[in-house]
Formats: sequence, C-alpha cells, structure tokens
Amino acid sequence: MSAFMSETFIRSEKDRVSARSSRIVGGEVTTVENYPSIVQFDSRNSVTEVFQQICAGSIITNLHVLTAGTCLRPRSYDPRLQRIRAGATSRNAGGVIHYIDSLVIHPYFLESSYSSNIGIARLATSLIFTPAVQRTAIPTLGTVIPDGLPVTQVGWGRTQFMGEFSNALRYVDVLTVNFERCAELYRGNYDWPDLRFIGDLICTGLLNVDGKGSCFGDHGGPLFYGNVTIGVIYGGEDCGNSNYPALNTNIALYTDWIVANAV
Repeated sequence: MSAFMSETFIRSEKDRVSARSSRIVGGEVTTVENYPSIVQFDSRNSVTEVFQQICAGSIITNLHVLTAGTCLRPRSYDPRLQRIRAGATSRNAGGVIHYIDSLVIHPYFLESSYSSNIGIARLATSLIFTPAVQRTAIPTLGTVIPDGLPVTQVGWGRTQFMGEFSNALRYVDVLTVNFERCAELYRGNYDWPDLRFIGDLICTGLLNVDGKGSCFGDHGGPLFYGNVTIGVIYGGEDCGNSNYPALNTNIALYTDWIVANAV
C-alpha cells in the first residue's frame, strides 16, 4: 500500500498564492487532466432513477476512493444507488462509470459532531489509469499542516450560496487558516459545534476576501497542496464566506486508517 503514500514534506509558503483564481465559489474552470485523481460521486434518485453528482472523492488505489463520511449513507446503503464517475471534466457527463461494491466509514464519525468525517468506497471494478484518471498522493502520518499554506480546492459544487452547480470542474486557490482563529470565528454560531473540540480539521479560506471557497456539491473532494491531497472537503458556513473558513478533514491524522482499509 505504500505505493500511493507521499513522503512530501509540507512547507509553509506564506508569500505565495497562485494568481490563477479570479473568483467551485470564486474559482476558475479547469480540466480533469489537471486534477486526474478527482471523481464525481453520483446518487440515483429512487423516484426518477436518474443519477446526479452529489459529492466528490479522490482515487487512492485502482479500487478505492477516499471521500467524506457524509457522502456515504451506510444505514440505507444500496450499491445500486451510488456510483462514481472518473476522468470527466463535465458534471454528469463523460468519463467512465464504476459502481460501488462496499464502503467503510471511520468508526468515530458522527454527523452531529463533524469529527472523523472520512470514508472509503471500494469499487466493484478496477479503474484503468490514463492521463485523466490517476491516484493521488497523501501525506505521511502526523504531517504538520502550517498556517498560511497555499492550497487548492476542486469540485463541481455550487458557484455561489444557493446558486447553480457548476457544469464543469473548477478550482480555487486559498490559504490554510490558523485553527484557533478559525474556531473563534465559529464560536456563537449555533449551527456548528464548538470547533475547539474537533481536532482533525484544516480550515481554509481568504479572511476578509468574500467569494472564494468550496460550496455544496464539493463535499468529499480534495484539498490539494501541490499534487498531494492533504484534506477532504466537507463544509462550512455559507460558501466562500470570509468570516467563516471552509472546513476540511485533515488526512494526515488518518493515514494509517486509510492504508489499513484500502486493501
């Protein structure tokens, strides 16, 4: 399993934020070849029987995809109702479809607490790697993610709060935000638990700059530092709200669990 592990040392580069992004929320259109480890998670409507993208994920082996626990529903899970689409730039079109054989969600995950929001889907058929379909690297266990690190969120989510989903893959460049500062910003917001008691988060955003960050539909997707997936996107207050950084599960705290379950 060490084949998909990264020995990359995450360094702070506070003086560099890519100027590519002008406004995902506030992002730019890209192609899947630039982020070939990202996949769409589709769910089938039980009434219309139409599949629609609801989340995203990251390829970690040819049979395993990493995503958020909130994107996997074990209590009502039926493999026929969920699948992934790999190698596609467009939402709900193109690429290759693979159905899900089984899943595992971190045993400490509770939707009410937002902690340990991470899961792995095992595919029924093996992915074939191409320029548009590749596995990602993940950080070694215990890698420290510094404040002010330039990172990138990628997905097909809404382009503004309560807005439309993006028809094409988008990215946005943001910074990691000091966790204590992030927790303080969320204090008093009763829609969220006290973040001080959730120790597995990477907060991201651009404080005092509205309109840049992840949104609904991006959940489960990757937070990149270079070509290393360091976080799993899973939420935040509104979308691209400069007063409330986006919240991402810190993969470096779960590396051993990922390796143990992606077999």
